[in-house]
Amino acid sequence: MLLLTGAFSSGYAQGVPLEAYWDEGLKFRSEDGLHVLGVGGRLHYDIAFLNQEEVLDSLFEEITDKAEVRRARISFEGVYNGVFAYEFEVDLQETLEYADMYIAFLRVPYLDLLMLGHLREPFGLEENTSSNEIPFMERSLTSAFGPSRNLGIMLQKHFWQNRVGVYTGVFRLVDDLGADLEGEGNHAFTSRVAFGYVLDTTANRVLHLGLAGSTRQPKGGLYEVEIENETNTSIRYIRTGKLEEVDRVKLIGGEVGYTQEALTLQAEYVSAFVKFEEEAGLAKRHGRYESYYIMASYFLSGGLRKYDTDSNELSDIVLTQKRQPFRVNGAWEVGVRYSYINLIDSVQPFRQMQDLTLGVNWYLSSSARLMMNYVFTKLQQEYNAQSLQFRIQVVF
Repeated sequence: MLLLTGAFSSGYAQGVPLEAYWDEGLKFRSEDGLHVLGVGGRLHYDIAFLNQEEVLDSLFEEITDKAEVRRARISFEGVYNGVFAYEFEVDLQETLEYADMYIAFLRVPYLDLLMLGHLREPFGLEENTSSNEIPFMERSLTSAFGPSRNLGIMLQKHFWQNRVGVYTGVFRLVDDLGADLEGEGNHAFTSRVAFGYVLDTTANRVLHLGLAGSTRQPKGGLYEVEIENETNTSIRYIRTGKLEEVDRVKLIGGEVGYTQEALTLQAEYVSAFVKFEEEAGLAKRHGRYESYYIMASYFLSGGLRKYDTDSNELSDIVLTQKRQPFRVNGAWEVGVRYSYINLIDSVQPFRQMQDLTLGVNWYLSSSARLMMNYVFTKLQQEYNAQSLQFRIQVVF
């Protein structure tokens, strides 16, 4: 795959001189800017200290402190002749996994973008924000329902002076290698509408509202929800178990966000409705699950988060301090998040979980940061678990 990417990237610009430069990674561009090639990657290395009540050791399993490479990816991205953009990103861990692997056509009439390939479904504000840019080490409990990446085609269009973005796509559910999952079904229809209004550019005041929906036909009629307590190395305390004879799953999500100078506020609600097949013979023909979070982050010095109007995300991190020779000033960001999940119609004994996460980030530069997260977890309003996590993050 890497050889194919290299051949593609060198071949398309044959006869076009490219100038090398560094902009948070090695990039090449033609003099007219129509041809661009970038080589990059990310490394997230985590250390976690875990603790839970003794009763949870017997109900689940004992937990131990852990260290792991959370993500190690290499990517190739660029633009060909101003006509289409592409990105190929591979996760290089114990098993090979594909992340983004798509082509985006830039000149389709009446559209901003037409994307084809292995890409994120347009569902959720946090879910579509890069792990390089979210304020915390892990996404919230709403990610239990996040569709993540699948193979599909997605259309993108903005209206009303670029304030309203519409994203809609048809997807086939695939595994981490982009291959078809065996079984009937495997399709999803997902859409997102987002409104971003810039109230004051100078004061970085932006209001964001969003609504997303997805109808999914799970492979072989099997569906499962499971998630850790916002600690990747911990136990998946909340799970439905394998639900069989599922006909459809419908997801509905709402988003709200606001920025003012160095302050960012963000919240989301997600509800999942599971419809079982008529011949399933179950007492309940439907199942309902829900999750939400609310968070705030604030740069104490040297930075802020800006709104990306092209993707309708609160994702652009801007460091405001000027670089000085032989000095590392950096920027400090603090954050707090409360999240909740309730598998309302689950038959499992553990259906509710709450997380309170406190975070501190130190940005050495726009491409490197050190992170610390403390997570306090409450299960079924009765049992407690905790984690203290650290991350070294380098992006190039």
